[in-house]
Amino acid sequence: MTDVRPVNQPLEVYTSGDVVYQVLAKLPKREGEHEMWLVSVSSPRDLELEPQEVFAESFLEHEPAWREGNGPLPEGYVFEVPEDGEQDDEQETPSAG
Repeated sequence: MTDVRPVNQPLEVYTSGDVVYQVLAKLPKREGEHEMWLVSVSSPRDLELEPQEVFAESFLEHEPAWREGNGPLPEGYVFEVPEDGEQDDEQETPSAG
């Protein structure tokens, strides 16, 4: 079984424009299959905290923006994880006008 790291404790971080990908696990490759990674994704329009399975080849053509051995995760790559119920509270707040 593969250990999946929590969000904001990735193995590596990749970027593409304003999109940030945190690699939380690298799945074992089986003969004849593509290498798969589990990533969480953040963009200006969306935040997907639940790890998604993606083809590693999508990232292997590029150098990671950050690796685990590079020190603490830079603030620009940290995902804002909403507290339970935080989004519901925001929706219930009436707008002034």
